[in-house]
Amino acid sequence: MRTAPLVREESQVMRASLWRFAAATVLGISLAASYGCGKRAVATVNGEKITQDAFYKRLQRQPVAPNVPFPPPIETQAATIVLDQMIREALFLQLAEKEGVMPDQAQIDERKKELNGALNDRGQDLATLLNRSGMSHKELDERLKPELAQMNVLAKYVKVTDEEVRKAYDDATKALPADQKYRSAFYLPESAKVFIIQCASRNKIMEAKKQLDQGMSFGVAAEKYSEDENTNKNRGEIPGWVNKPDPVRPAPQGTPPEFFQKVFSMSKGQTSEPFRVRVPLPNGQVSEQWLIVRVEDKKPARMQPFEHVKGVIRDRILQQKASQDQKLVKMFTDLRPDAKIEVLLPNYKEVFARVQENLQKQQTITEKAITGGSGGTAAPAAPGGGQ
Repeated sequence: MRTAPLVREESQVMRASLWRFAAATVLGISLAASYGCGKRAVATVNGEKITQDAFYKRLQRQPVAPNVPFPPPIETQAATIVLDQMIREALFLQLAEKEGVMPDQAQIDERKKELNGALNDRGQDLATLLNRSGMSHKELDERLKPELAQMNVLAKYVKVTDEEVRKAYDDATKALPADQKYRSAFYLPESAKVFIIQCASRNKIMEAKKQLDQGMSFGVAAEKYSEDENTNKNRGEIPGWVNKPDPVRPAPQGTPPEFFQKVFSMSKGQTSEPFRVRVPLPNGQVSEQWLIVRVEDKKPARMQPFEHVKGVIRDRILQQKASQDQKLVKMFTDLRPDAKIEVLLPNYKEVFARVQENLQKQQTITEKAITGGSGGTAAPAAPGGGQ
C-alpha cells in the first residue's frame, strides 16, 4: 500500500518534474546531433571558445526549475540560462587575466576546504555531494574559478582587513540576543538524526510497536512494517539531519508540525510511542498516518565556526564596498556590452543578440548620466550586475 511520505525528498521533486528534465535532454540531444563535434564552439567571447563539450556538460548539471510552463519561452530555457552563465564566467576570467589576478590552485583548494567545512557543519561532506551529482573535483574547480576571479579583481582595488571580516562575523553571531540567534546567516538550528516507521492503520503500527518491545531492531521493523517508500528501504532512516523549524527556516512544506514537536521533545537514543499525524497531500486532501520515531542522535543549536565562513564574509564585504566605487562598477558593467560575443547555436542567436543590444543601449544611457548628459546621476549597481 502506498502512503503519503512524511518527509519529502529531493528525488520526489525530481520525479515530479521529469517531463521538464526530459524536455531539456531532448533539446540537448537534438542540438548535439545537429551541431557535430564536441570540440566545436557554441559561442565565442572575445575570440575565446565556449566548447560544445563544456556547454553540454554544464547543461546536464543545470537544476530543474520549478513552475516553468511547458513549452518554456526561449529566454527561460535551460540552454539559454547555461550559455548566459558561461559567457559571464568567461568575461570574469578574461578580466582577471588582464588584471593579473587569476586564481591559482591553492586558492581554489582553500575555497573547497572552507566549503567542505560548511557542509560538515550540516552533517554533509563535499565528496559525497560531488559523487551524487556525478561531478569531478576538476569540474568543481572550473566552476569555482570564475567566482574567485571576480573577487580577486575586486580585491585588487578594494581592501578588506581581517579585522573587518572578524567584526562582521561577531556582529552576526555574538552581538545578537539569545532569543534572536536564529536570525544569523551562520546559525545552525537544533537538529536530529531520525528514523521512522510510518503506517496508515493503527493496527499495523501497534504490531510494529509490539515487535520492537520484543527485541526486534528498529531498522528491521521499519523494513517490515513501514509504508513510507522513501525510508523503509533505508531501515527507516530519514536522509540527512532534521532541523528544528524557526521563523527564518520554516518546516518543509507537507511535513506535519506534530512530527517536529515529537522529535524535539525526545532525547538521543529514545524511541517514541505510536502517535497519529495528519499529512497534507498535493491534491489538498489530508492523509492520517501513524508514526513511531527514533532519535538516533542530536546536535544542539550553534553557530558555524568562523574558519568555515570567513571567505564568504570577505566576499560579501568586498561586494558591498565595490558597489560604492563608481569606477569599479563601470569596469564590471562595461564587460558585457564592450565584449565581442558570438553565439553559434542557431536557435539562440537572436535572443543573445537582443541581450547584447539592450546592454549596449543601457551603457550609453548610463554614460550620459554619469557625465551629466541626461541631467542626472547614475546609481551604482552591484559588480557583475547585468552580466
